[in-house]
Formats: sequence, structure tokens, C-alpha cells
Amino acid sequence: MKEKILDLHNIYLDGNVLDIGYKDYGIVYNLCKRQEENLDIDYVFGEGEEALDEAKYDKCVLFFSLKNIWTNSEKEKAFQFAWEVLKDEGEIYIWDIDKGIKKTFNYKIKVIISENNIRVMNLIDVNPFNDNSKENIIKLLTSKFDIMDFDYNDEVFFIRARKKGC
Repeated sequence: MKEKILDLHNIYLDGNVLDIGYKDYGIVYNLCKRQEENLDIDYVFGEGEEALDEAKYDKCVLFFSLKNIWTNSEKEKAFQFAWEVLKDEGEIYIWDIDKGIKKTFNYKIKVIISENNIRVMNLIDVNPFNDNSKENIIKLLTSKFDIMDFDYNDEVFFIRARKKGC
């Protein structure tokens, strides 16, 4: 198992934040709670999105969530859902693995939230049919969002994008 450090101590999530995920690592919550203002964060895990209001959130976060969505059509649905619940000028933050078809991913990731707050995650994806490559994700994302920031390091990518059509 390879190891990677993901330093998020400079990331601050403020406003109304929606964490869209399949597993709660507690990382998004900790990134939000560092703000001085009132904390307003909601969670959606798996298929639980139908109860949320449209255009309510300032930010949506997918923290290693896309790797659990195996088809492009389901990934497009996740981006459509994020687009619907974001306010005008809302932003989506994505951290995920860069794994193409016929590839595997097996990493131990140390996430630095602050000097005294470090989380460890084991991320494994051995599904040969899942295309979670950064190129595929960017292609799917750009129909609904304009990419503002992109970073790639050692098979992990970060994207910050703003909602289109506002």
C-alpha cells in the first residue's frame, strides 16, 4: 500500500455546505467548523438527496465520493444534483483518486486538517471498469461547472468549480 499526505490546513469551507458522500470521514465537518461564523453543514450519503431544497447551498463537497460511483451516467447525476442544490455562483469542491479503466488504486492517505488534527484513510479501488480518471471527471463536470482551480499530485486530484448558467 502506497502512502500519501493530503494537506488541507489552508482549506476553509464557509457558508451553507453540503457534504455529498458515501462515507463520513469527518473531514468536511472539521474543515467547516474552523470558521468563526455559525456552522451550517448538511450531509447526503448514497441515494438520500431527494429531501434537499434547491439552490440552498454555497458549497458542495465530494470528498473521495466519485470513486464509489461506477458509471458515468451516475456521476453526471451527482453533478446535476450538486448544480440543483447550489445557489447561483455556488462552488463544488472535489477531492478524488485518478484511476482509469483497468487500473487499481491502493493508498493510505494522511489528511492534515490542522496541526493537531490528522485523519488516516485507506482508499482501495480494484474495480477494472470504473473510470475515475481526472480527464473523465473534468469532461463530465464541465457541462455544469466552470473549473476555477485544479491540482494533481500522486494519483489524487482536487477540483474547485463554479456553477454555470447563473
